[in-house]
Amino acid sequence: MRIITNFQPYVGLAQRRLLYVADSTSAWRAIPRDGVVPVLPCARVSPSYPVTANREQRDLISSQTRPSARFAAPWPTQQRVFSGDTAPEAGADTSFSSSPSEDPPGIQEDAENPNPEEHRAQLLESAMKHVGTLGWSAEALRAGAKDMGMSPSIIGILPRGEAELVEHFQEQCDSRLVAELAERSVEFEDMGVTARIRTAVRLRLELLHPVISTWPEALNIQSLPSNAPTALRQRAMMVDEMWYAAGDRSVDTSWYTKRAILGGVYTSTELFMITDCSAGFEDTWAFLDRRLEDVHTMGKNVREGSSRASEMVASGLTALSGILGRRPPS
Repeated sequence: MRIITNFQPYVGLAQRRLLYVADSTSAWRAIPRDGVVPVLPCARVSPSYPVTANREQRDLISSQTRPSARFAAPWPTQQRVFSGDTAPEAGADTSFSSSPSEDPPGIQEDAENPNPEEHRAQLLESAMKHVGTLGWSAEALRAGAKDMGMSPSIIGILPRGEAELVEHFQEQCDSRLVAELAERSVEFEDMGVTARIRTAVRLRLELLHPVISTWPEALNIQSLPSNAPTALRQRAMMVDEMWYAAGDRSVDTSWYTKRAILGGVYTSTELFMITDCSAGFEDTWAFLDRRLEDVHTMGKNVREGSSRASEMVASGLTALSGILGRRPPS
């Protein structure tokens, strides 16, 4: 599209040559040959601030609420088109310019804003209130932003979206578990290892009760390849806290096997829990008892098998040494 900026050649063609431009509401405004732009009060053009406008200039535009008639500004200076109820007073400067001494837009506002990490934590906490109805979704995050009185675009501070919401909940639950286990340290002194582990697993699973209806969605989010590493790390730290509270201080290879087995017990019980409809999750706790009994039986069998294997190896070595030590007849 060709934009006409020099109207002199058209002076002889007509006393008043007009160029009509349609705006967003199909209202028309005229540009005469002298280059002065009268803006009709009926024009409804959404205000958009130039990039070079500083805060004072933007405040000036926003504060103009006095009804005004038409106003003019020289052509082709950068123009601002206002509706009739937001036009500035006659004679007001509507052109904008920037100088190196002026602060870029938003500098002063950003200086007053909290740390982004504070916004992130507040958003996650606020979104948790909507997980029960909206699930682990972007809708819950936007609802949380609305409760904070902020634009929904703030959820952009969470690069992985709802995955970070699930991880935030997991971290909260793990922190509460550690605190609860510390309070029960005296009680644990009179309990066996299996009873301590059972108590720890049950305490952790009970923290899922408020969100159990939407927890399958959270597990699906954590199973995604991009989220699995963080989910595994959180699960490993959780079972380590359970074993530590149960009194395990092993430094050999059993440190790994114990935590791997407990991780399997917890995960299987967690999956059973999301399908459990019994009162107070009684079926879940019975399932947990059976799994711990299986582990105990398996460990007992492994120990017995190792003992028997050691006896067989020792007997074989004794027989072999006797054979090798026997001299052939002369």
